[in-house]
Amino acid sequence: MSKRISNLLAAIVITLVSIGILFSLFKKEHRKRVRTDFYSQSVSSIIESIYYYKDDFGSGIATHIKGFDVPFCFKGRNRTLDILYYDTAKEGDSIIKKSNSDSFYVKRNDSIFVFQITECQSR
Repeated sequence: MSKRISNLLAAIVITLVSIGILFSLFKKEHRKRVRTDFYSQSVSSIIESIYYYKDDFGSGIATHIKGFDVPFCFKGRNRTLDILYYDTAKEGDSIIKKSNSDSFYVKRNDSIFVFQITECQSR
């Protein structure tokens, strides 16, 4: 009886190890299409959408800006600042940033909010 149990356990372990090896060999990278070169960009446009994203390289907040096909990620390392930005910036707000500046402005009506760029995970 103990020989039968040990053979069964060995077969289960071999099966699990084999499945693990196969998953690691054929795993696809999960990568979102998000730009992280916001620091060098000069932007004066409208925010179309803001959403959290996560992929194999990290997470952050993707901001789709009018006039750009691919959304930008410029918030991603500091969770407190991310929450502040996500809760403040809304669709339809203006976003203003000068080239090579580490800060940007979100303008809604007469209110202006200043944010610091926090690096997203690089690709």
